[in-house]
Amino acid sequence: MPQSQTSAVQLHFTNADGHVTVTPSNEDRFTIKVERAIELLQQSSRREEFERQFKLLLKVLGEWLENSSEIKQAFLTLRDGGICLVVVRENAPYDAEFEDSLSDLDYDIANDSDLDLIQFTAIALPPVSDESLNTFLNEDVAFILYGA
Repeated sequence: MPQSQTSAVQLHFTNADGHVTVTPSNEDRFTIKVERAIELLQQSSRREEFERQFKLLLKVLGEWLENSSEIKQAFLTLRDGGICLVVVRENAPYDAEFEDSLSDLDYDIANDSDLDLIQFTAIALPPVSDESLNTFLNEDVAFILYGA
């Protein structure tokens, strides 16, 4: 079989015990079971789709932030097994219109078929100290967001 000029990983199937030999571009070959190879290919496909959806999520959030004047800070973090938007408001008093807008954003993302791999929640906080804010943010993954 001729060598391919693409960046595709070569898979050589041998029927001996159902193993696949994987030959990456660095020629560092390894062998895995067929079932595991299928799982890895599926995960790779989902990862690419997740990356596409994550970029779309950032666009949606950027547009929402651009249209909201009551936000002091916004963070994207991991919380409760999903992605969480943590919004710190400029003022402490409850604002039904702002809360409705945040709820609509949460609902729209949850029901958007183009974002079906994204587990998303959104929470709003009044002005808080950095110490209090940090209790809502994952210490390993927290991004500051700015409008579009």
